[in-house]
Amino acid sequence: MILGNMGNLAYDEEDFAESSVLYRQAITIFRETGSQIGEAVYLANLGRVQLRVGELVDAKDYLTQGLQITRQLRDRGQMVFGLWSFSQLNYEAQNYERAARLLGASDSLRDEIGSTLSTSAIEEHRVLQQAVQAALGDAEYQAHYQSGRTMNWNNAVTFALEE
Repeated sequence: MILGNMGNLAYDEEDFAESSVLYRQAITIFRETGSQIGEAVYLANLGRVQLRVGELVDAKDYLTQGLQITRQLRDRGQMVFGLWSFSQLNYEAQNYERAARLLGASDSLRDEIGSTLSTSAIEEHRVLQQAVQAALGDAEYQAHYQSGRTMNWNNAVTFALEE
């Protein structure tokens, strides 16, 4: 969808006001046309915009809506993105143990389905992983991360949506 792609470009350029407007328009169109996966994708993207501008309550709301739809559709590819986004949300909220577990769950599911990260996502993933690890220390990070890796997708989504 063109609006969504334009939103992605604005996001990449860190024009979060513009990406927010474009994602909201895309969500409206996907809702009107009944495309739940499109709606879920752009709800998650809008949630990530809210994370970037420090609006954690709004971020959680959009990420929750997106992940709930993704769970209903059983779209494990989009679940990877949702779990990773919830990891970032928890890091920003200083819930470092949850951030590590969700990062482990996201990585495990990504490995399970054979998905790869884009070049820009690799860097974002590395930065998040290092930040969470620095906040917890190596041993505690590894314990929580490995705990997350053992969760199946349904338990991981349930864990992400708790609290």
